[in-house]
Parts: sequence; structure tokens; C-alpha cells
Amino acid sequence: MKNYFQISLDIEDRSCLVIGGNEEAEDKVQRLLDAGAKVTVVSPRLTEGLHLLVASGRVVWNEARFTSQGLVGQSLVMLCVKTDPPLTEQVFKLCRSAGILVCAYDQPKWCDFTMPALVKCGRLRLAVSTGGAAPALARKVRQGLEMIFDDRLARFLDWLAEQRTRLEKEEPVLEARREKLKGLVKDFEITGRVIYPPDWEKK
Repeated sequence: MKNYFQISLDIEDRSCLVIGGNEEAEDKVQRLLDAGAKVTVVSPRLTEGLHLLVASGRVVWNEARFTSQGLVGQSLVMLCVKTDPPLTEQVFKLCRSAGILVCAYDQPKWCDFTMPALVKCGRLRLAVSTGGAAPALARKVRQGLEMIFDDRLARFLDWLAEQRTRLEKEEPVLEARREKLKGLVKDFEITGRVIYPPDWEKK
């Protein structure tokens, strides 16, 4: 298992390619769109959700099989096909030679990066990753956190953003501004507990 370097990548207005038209591809397309990317999907078939995105003009659809020409102008490639190892290797090697980041779903050997489980609440984006060791656990952690982070947190984040904008105008001294912003979250806390499977330490 690899230890990945966690970053948030700016792909706004950049062209990204998704290979595959299954439910996994639909999830990745939606996440790319949420980040402001320009998305093209290459697949002979699409889910109903992807068809709707194509019909709305938010996604470009290429029904042909993937070719190297499809990489021209792309900043990022998401390969969501698990059943075609030769295609996976071909896409990875082409992307590497072209300097394009690529992620092959559930095939870490052929990835430059992985897509962590993502918790979203208003402006909050919290990534949960196990480095590929236990995707099911990452999903359970995400689901647990989603029960904690509610609409009230989203409103709190909006308020904090407003205060930051105000302080940038009213407080010219950077260190003083930082201290005031820290004070706004001084009493914010997260509490909870973790329940493990019984007897797991005995196995």
C-alpha cells in the first residue's frame, strides 16, 4: 500500500476525461463537475444519470472506444473500467508519457492518485482515505461523519467566510487578523465515539 500525498487540485475550467459509463464513472463525473471541470466521457454506454448530464449540455459524450487522440488537451483522466486490463495499462502508459495525471478505479498499480471518500457539507470538503487498504472502512467513516456535519455547520461556515471578508477590510495587520479568526472557532468542538467489530483484535 502507498502513502499518498494529500492535495486539493484546482481543475476549474480544465478539460478532464472519464473513460467508462458505469455508476462509478457517474460518481467521478459529478465530482469533477462540482469542481468546475470541463468533462468528456468516452464510453459506448452510459448510465441514466450520465445521459441526463449529456442532455443538459454539462458533459460531452464520445461513444467510440478510447484512442490516444482522446488525450489531447486533457489535464486529468479517470479510468472507470475494471474489466479490461490491456486498456488500463495502455491508458496509464499514454498518460505517463504525456504528463497527464491518471486514476484507474480500484487498480492502484495504474494510478497517479486516488479518489478518497468525500464528506461534503456546505463549503466543507473532508477527504477520507485508507491508502487503498480498506475502501469499505473509508466509506463507513464518511457515512458516520455525514451524520455529524449538518446544515448548521454549513451555515456556520458561511458566517465564518463573511467574518473573514469583513476582517480583511477592517483589520490591516495580518497577525491580529489571524488571532481574531482563531477566536471565532475557539469554542467549536467535535465529539463522538468509534464502535469496532466485536473480537476483531483476537483474529
